[in-house]
Amino acid sequence: MKHREPQREPRLVDLEIDEDGTLRLFCARGTDWYQSTKATSPKVIAGLVLRIIQFAARISDLTGYVGTWELAAGLTGVKGARIVINHFPDGPPYSEDSYKNTAQVDTAKLTQSPLSCVDDLIGRFLRGAGHTGGAVSLFPELIAQDS
Repeated sequence: MKHREPQREPRLVDLEIDEDGTLRLFCARGTDWYQSTKATSPKVIAGLVLRIIQFAARISDLTGYVGTWELAAGLTGVKGARIVINHFPDGPPYSEDSYKNTAQVDTAKLTQSPLSCVDDLIGRFLRGAGHTGGAVSLFPELIAQDS
């Protein structure tokens, strides 16, 4: 018997920008099913977090804002998900149903070390799902930017 994901908007990505400068990015595709295994892609999740961090850095640059950013990341429905390694789900199943984390980051870190900001937010999730290299290993082309 094959497991079927409930019907919903499987590819929804929604960016909200509030008048007070709040940015929210929602994605309905944090996990997927590969055969009968729940899977998650660390590069997709880290990539979305990286994009919102880069967007916030650009807003800081355009507006001259040099204060502290309140960052948050959350994932739901991830219990049992295995990370995708070489196109196949592998590693230990993630043990919690959800993941939430927050971080305060100054504008300098946001603009100069975006991969470090990604790790601040979702590094614990990535490690819990079996990915040990952090954001740097997912985006090696950005290492020079993040030094």
